[in-house]
Amino acid sequence: TTCLCDCVAMPPKKAKADPGEAERKKAALEATRRAIQELVAKGKGKGRPEAQGPAKEAPERAPDASPSKVPKAKAAAKDNPKGRAKDASPAKSPRAKAPDASPAPKAALDGSPSKAGPRAKDASPAKAKAKADASPKALHQARAEDEDEEVKKPSKRRRMPPKAPDSHASSEVLALLSRLASLDEMQRSAFAAGYDAVSMPLNKVTKDMVREAFTWLKAIERELAKPEQCADSLEALSESFYQVVPLLQSEGKEPIVTPELFNKRLRVVSLLSDTEAAHAQMRLLLQFAQEAAASGEGSLNAGQLQLLYKSLKCEIRAEPDGSDAMRMVQQYLGERHGAPLKLKGLFSLSRPQAPSNLAGKRLLWHGVPRTAWLGLLAKGLRLPPREAPSCDAFGKGLYFFDSAGAALDFASGSDFLLLAEVALGASRQLDHPDSRAERLPQGVQSVMGAGVWCPDPAGERRLPDGLAVPLGTLRQVKSTGDLMHNHYVVYNAGQAQLKYLVEVESAADIPA
Repeated sequence: TTCLCDCVAMPPKKAKADPGEAERKKAALEATRRAIQELVAKGKGKGRPEAQGPAKEAPERAPDASPSKVPKAKAAAKDNPKGRAKDASPAKSPRAKAPDASPAPKAALDGSPSKAGPRAKDASPAKAKAKADASPKALHQARAEDEDEEVKKPSKRRRMPPKAPDSHASSEVLALLSRLASLDEMQRSAFAAGYDAVSMPLNKVTKDMVREAFTWLKAIERELAKPEQCADSLEALSESFYQVVPLLQSEGKEPIVTPELFNKRLRVVSLLSDTEAAHAQMRLLLQFAQEAAASGEGSLNAGQLQLLYKSLKCEIRAEPDGSDAMRMVQQYLGERHGAPLKLKGLFSLSRPQAPSNLAGKRLLWHGVPRTAWLGLLAKGLRLPPREAPSCDAFGKGLYFFDSAGAALDFASGSDFLLLAEVALGASRQLDHPDSRAERLPQGVQSVMGAGVWCPDPAGERRLPDGLAVPLGTLRQVKSTGDLMHNHYVVYNAGQAQLKYLVEVESAADIPA
């Protein structure tokens, strides 16, 4: 209809609902339901062809609807574009087909077999009834969950944890651990450094204690570096240090006013730091010592050593005599002050660590005191803590050498050395010590301190994996210098990986 005044088209008026139409729809639905129930009762609902007979009567009732109801159907379709009608009757539209109301789903309700598909065929009657009674949204969610379960089944195989490595140590490795994990040896080293291990046992040392001790030493180092030192300040700082670190009475508590005394106190705190790194292993050793005292045994048994090995989480394997690795390391040991170094034992090490992507990988020596080996095997190489004073030649970093004799100087009399795979990357070469060398320029990952004695480059050997091993004989390359041997320093622990534990024969007896 249009308005006569302005000729603007007006929307058509909605036709009023006919009460007779609703009654006819209801009657049609009831007739269809009764027909389906009769077919099911007679056992004729197993196939779709038999069920189509009564359902075909539904379209025949559609012409009863008057033409005035067509706009109403179009309006309903416009309001509901997805075509989801509230009353799914066959007389709703001429396009409604009887197969949509076929008795196949109804047959599933009563538990009779159906050809609706494999899902309906495999489902139990109770489960099928529950799904049929549910709303379309619930059915969609149930089907999605079933599909998710089918998709997730193969993924369980991918999520299985990897097979754990063999944690059983050989007899050679157990003998090595018995030498490295000696409480008596650790206590003797502590007493030799001046630490009172009776008033504060080594297994009671905490990380906070070590950090506080390093903090006081760092403050003393700064005071000693001043042109005009304050005696009162050094005395007060020293007193604070002694309150944290108990020392033997023979050591005294004199103020730390000289570099020699400062380095002596620093060695004590470094020993405590190495001991604290193996805190879990120290607790095991204390427990084993108490068990040994109760049973009268004087040393650790095989079972206790196996537990200690598992706690390290580091694979240790003894290299057989005459292997390529043994011959290479024996050649690499070379001499120290004219005396040849002899290889007593070689053990390969493997810790879970991501390899470095940097180039310039070399096999280099690292000196490790005996008291630090448990912490090294348990946690790998560690940088000095932030609170520690910076008194090394090139700042606080990890120091490596291409000479075994130079590494022994850092081992504090130990006869065990470490061979590590060090990724130097781009290296900055220095001829003189620089305590601020750790402030690397952009694009530089290490520092190389050039020494007086260097391996002959002609004897360098490169392994199949690209690792360079400087096996050349040491030769003097310059007359004088601040460093006798080459120093390789990295400031990121991820650039160094444990490779071999090397036991040198009678290293403590070699003249320095």
